[in-house]
Amino acid sequence: AHKNGALFHTDAVQICGKAEVNMKSTAADFLSLSGHKMHAPKGIGVLFVRKKQWLPPIFFGHQERKMRGGTENLPGIAALGVVCGILAQNSRWKEIAWLRDYLESQILQMVPFARVNGKNALRVNNTSNICFHGLPSEVIVDKLDQLGIHVSTGAACTAGGNHPSHVLLAMGLGLGAESSVRFSLGRDTSKEEVDHLLGVLPDIIDNMRGKIQ
Repeated sequence: AHKNGALFHTDAVQICGKAEVNMKSTAADFLSLSGHKMHAPKGIGVLFVRKKQWLPPIFFGHQERKMRGGTENLPGIAALGVVCGILAQNSRWKEIAWLRDYLESQILQMVPFARVNGKNALRVNNTSNICFHGLPSEVIVDKLDQLGIHVSTGAACTAGGNHPSHVLLAMGLGLGAESSVRFSLGRDTSKEEVDHLLGVLPDIIDNMRGKIQ
Protein backbone atom coordinates (compact mmCIF):
# COMPACT_ATOMS: atom_id res chain seq x y z
CA ALA A 1 0.00 0.00 0.00
CA HIS A 2 2.73 2.44 0.97
CA LYS A 3 4.62 1.83 -2.29
CA ASN A 4 1.58 3.13 -4.13
CA GLY A 5 1.07 6.10 -1.83
CA ALA A 6 -1.86 4.60 0.07
CA LEU A 7 -2.41 4.43 3.81
CA PHE A 8 -3.21 1.05 5.35
CA HIS A 9 -5.89 0.24 7.94
CA THR A 10 -6.32 -3.18 9.53
CA ASP A 11 -9.52 -4.38 11.18
CA ALA A 12 -8.10 -6.26 14.17
CA VAL A 13 -11.41 -6.85 15.94
CA GLN A 14 -11.14 -10.63 15.73
CA ILE A 15 -7.49 -10.98 16.76
CA CYS A 16 -6.99 -8.45 19.56
CA GLY A 17 -7.18 -10.23 22.89
CA LYS A 18 -6.57 -13.60 21.24
CA ALA A 19 -2.94 -13.08 20.22
CA GLU A 20 -0.21 -10.53 20.76
CA VAL A 21 -0.65 -7.39 18.67
CA ASN A 22 2.43 -5.16 18.61
CA MET A 23 2.12 -1.99 16.57
CA LYS A 24 5.90 -1.62 16.53
CA SER A 25 6.14 -4.73 14.36
CA THR A 26 3.47 -3.80 11.82
CA ALA A 27 3.46 -1.19 9.10
CA ALA A 28 -0.27 -0.46 9.48
CA ASP A 29 -1.13 3.23 9.72
CA PHE A 30 -4.43 2.58 11.46
CA LEU A 31 -5.80 -0.28 13.54
CA SER A 32 -9.25 -0.71 15.05
CA LEU A 33 -10.50 -3.07 17.75
CA SER A 34 -13.74 -3.60 19.65
CA GLY A 35 -13.95 -4.05 23.41
CA HIS A 36 -16.75 -6.61 23.48
CA LYS A 37 -14.53 -9.10 21.64
CA MET A 38 -12.12 -8.92 24.59
CA HIS A 39 -14.66 -9.23 27.43
CA ALA A 40 -14.97 -5.46 27.83
CA PRO A 41 -18.43 -3.81 27.63
CA LYS A 42 -20.17 -3.29 24.32
CA GLY A 43 -20.00 0.20 22.86
CA ILE A 44 -16.30 0.87 23.36
CA GLY A 45 -13.44 0.46 20.91
CA VAL A 46 -10.09 1.82 19.86
CA LEU A 47 -8.78 3.39 16.69
CA PHE A 48 -5.00 3.48 16.66
CA VAL A 49 -3.60 6.26 14.48
CA ARG A 50 0.10 6.29 13.82
CA LYS A 51 1.88 9.56 14.42
CA LYS A 52 1.91 12.07 11.57
CA GLN A 53 -1.23 10.53 10.05
CA TRP A 54 -4.54 12.34 9.92
CA LEU A 55 -8.14 11.26 9.43
CA PRO A 56 -10.68 13.99 8.67
CA PRO A 57 -13.63 13.58 11.08
CA ILE A 58 -17.06 12.56 9.85
CA PHE A 59 -18.89 14.21 12.77
CA PHE A 60 -17.37 17.50 13.81
CA GLY A 61 -17.17 18.88 17.33
CA HIS A 62 -14.91 20.73 19.74
CA GLN A 63 -13.50 17.76 21.68
CA GLU A 64 -9.99 16.42 21.15
CA ARG A 65 -8.72 19.36 19.11
CA LYS A 66 -11.94 19.53 17.08
CA MET A 67 -11.67 15.90 15.99
CA ARG A 68 -15.07 14.84 17.32
CA GLY A 69 -18.19 15.84 19.22
CA GLY A 70 -19.92 14.30 22.21
CA THR A 71 -18.99 13.10 25.67
CA GLU A 72 -16.50 10.29 26.07
CA ASN A 73 -17.68 6.91 27.35
CA LEU A 74 -15.53 7.03 30.49
CA PRO A 75 -16.82 3.80 32.11
CA GLY A 76 -16.26 1.92 28.85
CA ILE A 77 -12.78 3.39 28.40
CA ALA A 78 -11.81 2.47 31.96
CA ALA A 79 -13.19 -1.06 31.59
CA LEU A 80 -11.35 -1.63 28.32
CA GLY A 81 -8.13 -0.45 29.94
CA VAL A 82 -8.59 -2.93 32.79
CA VAL A 83 -9.28 -5.77 30.36
CA CYS A 84 -6.16 -4.96 28.33
CA GLY A 85 -4.11 -5.07 31.52
CA ILE A 86 -5.54 -8.45 32.50
CA LEU A 87 -4.95 -9.94 29.06
CA ALA A 88 -1.39 -8.62 28.98
CA GLN A 89 -0.64 -10.52 32.20
CA ASN A 90 -2.62 -13.71 31.56
CA SER A 91 -4.33 -14.13 28.21
CA ARG A 92 -4.93 -17.94 28.40
CA TRP A 93 -5.19 -18.03 24.63
CA LYS A 94 -2.55 -20.73 24.23
CA GLU A 95 -4.68 -22.90 26.51
CA ILE A 96 -7.77 -21.99 24.51
CA ALA A 97 -5.99 -22.98 21.29
CA TRP A 98 -5.22 -26.36 22.88
CA LEU A 99 -8.88 -26.73 23.90
CA ARG A 100 -9.98 -25.88 20.35
CA ASP A 101 -7.67 -28.55 18.93
CA TYR A 102 -8.86 -31.04 21.56
CA LEU A 103 -12.49 -30.33 20.69
CA GLU A 104 -11.82 -30.87 17.00
CA SER A 105 -9.82 -34.07 17.42
CA GLN A 106 -12.47 -35.62 19.66
CA ILE A 107 -15.34 -34.72 17.35
CA LEU A 108 -13.49 -36.17 14.36
CA GLN A 109 -12.94 -39.40 16.30
CA MET A 110 -16.46 -39.66 17.68
CA VAL A 111 -18.61 -38.38 14.81
CA PRO A 112 -18.42 -40.10 11.40
CA PHE A 113 -18.24 -37.85 8.32
CA ALA A 114 -17.37 -34.75 10.39
CA ARG A 115 -14.83 -32.39 8.84
CA VAL A 116 -13.07 -29.27 10.15
CA ASN A 117 -13.42 -26.42 7.69
CA GLY A 118 -10.11 -24.65 7.06
CA LYS A 119 -8.24 -27.01 9.37
CA ASN A 120 -4.83 -26.32 7.83
CA ALA A 121 -5.34 -22.57 7.47
CA LEU A 122 -4.08 -19.86 9.81
CA ARG A 123 -7.09 -19.45 12.09
CA VAL A 124 -8.21 -17.55 15.16
CA ASN A 125 -7.31 -19.84 18.03
CA ASN A 126 -10.68 -19.93 19.79
CA THR A 127 -12.99 -20.75 16.89
CA SER A 128 -13.76 -23.98 15.07
CA ASN A 129 -16.11 -24.48 12.14
CA ILE A 130 -17.12 -28.10 11.61
CA CYS A 131 -19.16 -29.64 8.82
CA PHE A 132 -21.53 -32.51 9.68
CA HIS A 133 -22.09 -33.75 6.16
CA GLY A 134 -25.72 -33.99 5.06
CA LEU A 135 -27.27 -32.61 8.25
CA PRO A 136 -28.95 -29.19 8.56
CA SER A 137 -26.83 -27.02 10.81
CA GLU A 138 -29.86 -25.12 12.15
CA VAL A 139 -31.24 -28.32 13.68
CA ILE A 140 -27.92 -29.13 15.36
CA VAL A 141 -27.76 -25.61 16.78
CA ASP A 142 -31.34 -25.88 18.08
CA LYS A 143 -30.81 -29.26 19.75
CA LEU A 144 -27.65 -28.06 21.49
CA ASP A 145 -29.42 -24.86 22.54
CA GLN A 146 -32.10 -26.95 24.26
CA LEU A 147 -29.31 -28.46 26.36
CA GLY A 148 -27.89 -25.05 27.28
CA ILE A 149 -24.99 -25.24 24.80
CA HIS A 150 -24.81 -22.24 22.51
CA VAL A 151 -23.20 -22.55 19.09
CA SER A 152 -24.06 -20.93 15.78
CA THR A 153 -24.22 -21.41 12.04
CA GLY A 154 -21.99 -18.41 11.37
CA ALA A 155 -20.68 -15.09 12.60
CA ALA A 156 -22.86 -12.89 14.80
CA CYS A 157 -22.73 -10.11 12.21
CA THR A 158 -24.75 -12.31 9.83
CA ALA A 159 -27.20 -13.61 12.45
CA GLY A 160 -30.84 -13.68 11.41
CA GLY A 161 -30.22 -14.73 7.83
CA ASN A 162 -31.28 -18.05 6.35
CA HIS A 163 -28.44 -18.29 3.88
CA PRO A 164 -25.26 -20.33 4.39
CA SER A 165 -22.04 -18.51 5.17
CA HIS A 166 -20.69 -16.67 2.13
CA VAL A 167 -17.19 -17.37 3.46
CA LEU A 168 -17.76 -21.13 3.44
CA LEU A 169 -19.27 -20.90 -0.02
CA ALA A 170 -16.20 -18.98 -1.21
CA MET A 171 -14.06 -21.78 0.24
CA GLY A 172 -15.86 -24.19 -2.09
CA LEU A 173 -17.91 -26.12 0.47
CA GLY A 174 -21.09 -26.04 -1.60
CA LEU A 175 -23.88 -27.87 0.24
CA GLY A 176 -21.45 -28.49 3.09
CA ALA A 177 -21.89 -24.84 4.06
CA GLU A 178 -25.47 -25.68 5.09
CA SER A 179 -24.21 -28.43 7.41
CA SER A 180 -21.51 -26.43 9.19
CA VAL A 181 -21.58 -25.34 12.83
CA ARG A 182 -19.35 -22.75 14.46
CA PHE A 183 -17.98 -23.45 17.95
CA SER A 184 -16.47 -20.49 19.80
CA LEU A 185 -14.47 -20.81 23.02
CA GLY A 186 -14.04 -17.96 25.46
CA ARG A 187 -11.32 -16.98 27.89
CA ASP A 188 -13.18 -18.76 30.71
CA THR A 189 -14.14 -21.90 28.80
CA SER A 190 -13.01 -25.02 30.67
CA LYS A 191 -12.14 -28.54 29.56
CA GLU A 192 -15.11 -29.76 31.60
CA GLU A 193 -17.45 -27.64 29.48
CA VAL A 194 -15.89 -28.97 26.28
CA ASP A 195 -16.24 -32.53 27.59
CA HIS A 196 -19.90 -31.83 28.35
CA LEU A 197 -20.43 -30.87 24.71
CA LEU A 198 -18.57 -33.98 23.57
CA GLY A 199 -20.80 -36.07 25.81
CA VAL A 200 -24.01 -35.04 24.04
CA LEU A 201 -23.04 -34.10 20.48
CA PRO A 202 -22.38 -37.61 19.08
CA ASP A 203 -25.84 -38.83 20.16
CA ILE A 204 -27.49 -35.79 18.57
CA ILE A 205 -25.72 -36.45 15.28
CA ASP A 206 -26.45 -40.20 15.40
CA ASN A 207 -30.15 -39.59 16.05
CA MET A 208 -30.37 -37.10 13.20
CA ARG A 209 -28.68 -39.48 10.78
CA GLY A 210 -30.98 -42.29 11.89
CA LYS A 211 -34.06 -40.21 11.10
CA ILE A 212 -32.69 -39.26 7.68
CA GLN A 213 -31.94 -42.89 6.81
